[in-house]
Amino acid sequence: EEVDNAIKKIRNETDGRPFGVNIMEGDPRTKEIAQLVVDEKIPIVGHGKGSPSWLLEQLNEAGCLKIPTVGKLNHAIKAEQDGADAIIVQGTEGGGHTGYVSTLVLLPRVVSAVKIPVIAAGGFTDGSRGRSRQNRADLS
Repeated sequence: EEVDNAIKKIRNETDGRPFGVNIMEGDPRTKEIAQLVVDEKIPIVGHGKGSPSWLLEQLNEAGCLKIPTVGKLNHAIKAEQDGADAIIVQGTEGGGHTGYVSTLVLLPRVVSAVKIPVIAAGGFTDGSRGRSRQNRADLS
């Protein structure tokens, strides 16, 4: 019910523009949420590495874009083999729950290994935060 209400709220507040829902395996309601995503025709679905085949088949049949989050090179390769449409690469600085490799180390390895689009997740900065515009201009 909570996910259903959130989907309706997002649709209402975004005038029907596309958005995505992340499905976390291990949640006891994963199958219910997956069915809701399909019923509501959510165009983009995030999910974890090693998603169960029933979930991938269900999302394929519904025409959803499947974009798993990975924290290891072998997970990215497996996700592509499983039919991911794109991959989100998240290193350890993105919460530490995806692996032990930094995104800046992992990202080029994944980009070189797969043929599908790769999205870098979080933790990026140029170090200029807090500096004045003048100081940033001096660095160029």
